[in-house]
Amino acid sequence: YTGCAHSQDAGVSCSSIGTLYQYIATACTVSQFRCNNGNCISKTLQCDYNNDCGDNSDEFGCGLCTSNQLRCGTGNCINKAYACSHNSYDCYGNTDEIGCTYRCPTGAIRLAGSASNSSQGTLELCYENTWGAICSTSWSTIDAAVACKALGFFGPSTAYTNAYFGQSISPILFTGLSCFGNETSLAACPRTLIPIAATGCAHSQDAGIGCTVFVCNTGDIQLVGSGVNASNGTVQLCYNHTWGSVCDNGWDTNDATVVCHQLGYNGASVAFTNAYFGQSSGSILLTGLACTGTESSLFMCSHSNNLVGSTGCLHSNDAGVKCSYDCKSGRIRLIGNGSSVSQGRVEMCYNNQYGTVCSDSWDTNEAIVICSQLGFFGASIAFRNGYFGQGTGMILLSGLGCTGTEPSLLSCSFRNVIGSTTCSHNQDAGVACATS
Repeated sequence: YTGCAHSQDAGVSCSSIGTLYQYIATACTVSQFRCNNGNCISKTLQCDYNNDCGDNSDEFGCGLCTSNQLRCGTGNCINKAYACSHNSYDCYGNTDEIGCTYRCPTGAIRLAGSASNSSQGTLELCYENTWGAICSTSWSTIDAAVACKALGFFGPSTAYTNAYFGQSISPILFTGLSCFGNETSLAACPRTLIPIAATGCAHSQDAGIGCTVFVCNTGDIQLVGSGVNASNGTVQLCYNHTWGSVCDNGWDTNDATVVCHQLGYNGASVAFTNAYFGQSSGSILLTGLACTGTESSLFMCSHSNNLVGSTGCLHSNDAGVKCSYDCKSGRIRLIGNGSSVSQGRVEMCYNNQYGTVCSDSWDTNEAIVICSQLGFFGASIAFRNGYFGQGTGMILLSGLGCTGTEPSLLSCSFRNVIGSTTCSHNQDAGVACATS
């Protein structure tokens, strides 16, 4: 008998350093240590310099750290091998990551943040062996373009502010970047070589980038403009991963033939001048072209401007072409992004025009037929779902069932009326043929 009433019942409020944990109490034995998060561990694990509890509470109040240990901001000790490891759970509050020197060359960049991948993320720049974040107070598309080019991406770039991809855990070292756009590294931009000890920024202002993974490779051709289709338009030529146009000074049928052959057309070619299909944009790369018609690329032709991109022409002089087919039904060509004589999107001629093939049942047997028809007799790989880019025009065949011995796709079984399928061009089939 106590003489008390329940209005006098006792209670407690427990807290750890920095974090308040709420849990259902679990009875620990006399040989166990109760962690602040409610877990029970063996007392032999207490003060062993390892985070056995998961919240480091087994290391609180353990006395001085040894020469092989680092004291966290909460007072506990961790193995020095865990310091500067970019792990957020070694010390509460990441105090083991403060003032770290990570071995890296000045000017190197990397992408961090919880939502980052190989082409986008929170930007970190190395300066004197230390990775640091960049404040986004003056962050621009030009700055982002320099960063993307340094990472090997040459397409349009997007600048992100305010830790769009998540906050960095590295110190904020740089602010006030002002790139011109022609630098090879952010370290070459004005006001980036001096780290700012006190930027006035918080990690909520971390700069980020979004890079375009693929645009084009030098020598690639595409047709653009008003009224354009796969076989006619204003000529655009790729140089240094960027599209530009061609001046019509000296532009003739031979030049048009090179373009049309590169696009897979082997019929008659017509040359157009004075931006007949509309004006392009960007640089005007070449002028005074004098092709013979046998070259594999416009860059193989002689031209009058020594410096690519310096022509003195206007876009009102953009060159254009009209290409035509001269093909027999069943003939195959390989074109598209990353295509070559041995790999690409499969296009087949039917009724004197090329169309694509649906990949709904596309496999190695169909690829073998294609590669054999093109003169390749090694291993063949089948690609589906527009791997080499989407085609245009008709989709000729679907539901193919080749055995691998047929001389042509038209000799294989298929389920549709030629040119009438329910497929879309994001299902275009492709192949890669072994060349040896």
